[in-house]
Amino acid sequence: MDFELVQAHMSELTDQGYRESSIARQLVSIRMWLKWMFHTGQLADDPTPLLDLPKRWQRLPRTLNLDRTSALVESPDLDHPLGLRDRAILELFYSSGLRVSELCGLRLQDVDLRNGAVRCMGKGRKERVVPVGRTAVDALEAYYEHLRPQLIERGQAGGAIPTPLTRARRALLAVFLTKNGRPLERTAAWRLVRREAGRQGIRGKASPHTLRHSFATHLLEGGADLRTVQELLGHANLATTEIYTHVQTKRLVELHRKHHPHGADRSDREEAEQ
Repeated sequence: MDFELVQAHMSELTDQGYRESSIARQLVSIRMWLKWMFHTGQLADDPTPLLDLPKRWQRLPRTLNLDRTSALVESPDLDHPLGLRDRAILELFYSSGLRVSELCGLRLQDVDLRNGAVRCMGKGRKERVVPVGRTAVDALEAYYEHLRPQLIERGQAGGAIPTPLTRARRALLAVFLTKNGRPLERTAAWRLVRREAGRQGIRGKASPHTLRHSFATHLLEGGADLRTVQELLGHANLATTEIYTHVQTKRLVELHRKHHPHGADRSDREEAEQ
């Protein structure tokens, strides 16, 4: 077993159409096996330092433009029994860029509607405070006033929420409840986004992360700096946030096509001249 033989195997997998992730998993297994053979004396040399994992293309996050995003967050029918809750959820996703686990984990004491902010627990138990826009605040207030008390009553009637409900216990309750008064689960939030995206004719697998990506993208398009977006998203490493810089490149390309004499293709120029 030598370096050239392993490389030939990797090339064969590539020619057969295997994805980079599949090739990487095979290579990790081969490296561990070769290391074991070397340490047990079955190989004279260790070829693993020469075997680099294939570089994986970084997938750009899926985002929606402003019109599509507005259509999605405004999609829930407010006359539907859970419409006010669903509208508040979608508005908060887009307004604050929360992860689905962060949104479902919110408690009443974490939301400050007066100052427009929520406190959430992110990855690695890292806490952060993020702003909430006026539209999302209005949606939350409507949900709090007109629907949430009814959900609490249903929860008490069904045994999901204890009776009597003390003030201390009430403060710890989840912000978003199911129709039976139980805390909303992540899967339900995913289904909500996909259902409303389907109603608006948004193709592809829309998810809560789609709104999170759109949140970050629209901030950068509006002029926010990368460090600010990093803090709002709760990324520990700036490199994670840098994936969103593709929107800046996209905007430069659009400006070049629009304003440079040779930027637009022939069909664009002919259409503009007509």
